[in-house]
Amino acid sequence: MNPTVRAALLAGALLAASAPAAAQANVIRIPGKVVEVIGLEEWTVAMLQDSLRAHGEVSLDSHACAAVLQEKLGFPVATSSSYRFAGDTVEHVVVTLVEPGAAARVRRLKLGADTLTLVPEWGAARGALGRWAGVFLTAVQMNDARDPLPEPFRKDSAGFRLAWAFLDAHGTAADRALARRVLRADSGMYSRVIAASLLGRAPAEATDGDWHAAVRATRDTEDRVAAAAGMSLAALARAPRRVDWAPAVNDVHAVLDGASLWHLDEVMAALVASGADSRWAAPFLAGGGHAVLARLQSSSPRVRGPAHRLLVALRGEDLGADEAAWRAWVGSLRRAE
Repeated sequence: MNPTVRAALLAGALLAASAPAAAQANVIRIPGKVVEVIGLEEWTVAMLQDSLRAHGEVSLDSHACAAVLQEKLGFPVATSSSYRFAGDTVEHVVVTLVEPGAAARVRRLKLGADTLTLVPEWGAARGALGRWAGVFLTAVQMNDARDPLPEPFRKDSAGFRLAWAFLDAHGTAADRALARRVLRADSGMYSRVIAASLLGRAPAEATDGDWHAAVRATRDTEDRVAAAAGMSLAALARAPRRVDWAPAVNDVHAVLDGASLWHLDEVMAALVASGADSRWAAPFLAGGGHAVLARLQSSSPRVRGPAHRLLVALRGEDLGADEAAWRAWVGSLRRAE
């Protein structure tokens, strides 16, 4: 047997041995890769594969998979990501989705996509959002690794310098207050990208409102805004503090039900870091929680872990790896009238 095939099969067997039983039908193994689909209810992996093939040579492990699912097959949201831990012999590809029949769960916020206007106070960022529009979010993400600038990014070094200079000059409470107002109502997509980025600039000084605004912004229909919000939430979670989520329970509920699959992990981690406990179980999960529960089906601890940690925090005890027990508990929750 080819060594690569043998390694892939061995890894798949080990993965299967520790996986929840419900996940097994949603995992396929090919040489060098293990592909898992999270969120299936009425559909099956075989149905997805047949439908993807009908739209060309697109497979579940393809980078084009998520786009075809959304644009051609009517899935309201689909994501595809891959990872490989040190020592892994295979690449792990995880496809997460919400089926067309459950589209009502994807409650995103459509505020506008205007790229011409920019909040006047942030005019200094225009250079980094014009010629270097794709650089700004990378600069936010690389904030702690500026020097030396990695080789692949050096051709855009001027854009990075502009972005970092702007970010360094706009981390005050007044900047974040303006950011929260912009994220509420501004139709300018670039204004909202900047606003979402600023929420995580000073985690130790952040207010509850900053945490609330970041969660809400992960629901933005403009992916770059949601991405910036996800990065800010990750930064806020690195400075844990107790947060009163009462003003934001509807946003949290929407995300945990499927409104923001790309940034679900950041939201779940932020909720745990903010001390979310059993007081918030019903407000966050009653009548929903589908995206969180779907993660429990995963054969990968990397995918399953954030959901399990949040559920343990909200329950106040660990129901273990039994997905059915967690579903029964969530199903028993009732929101206050």
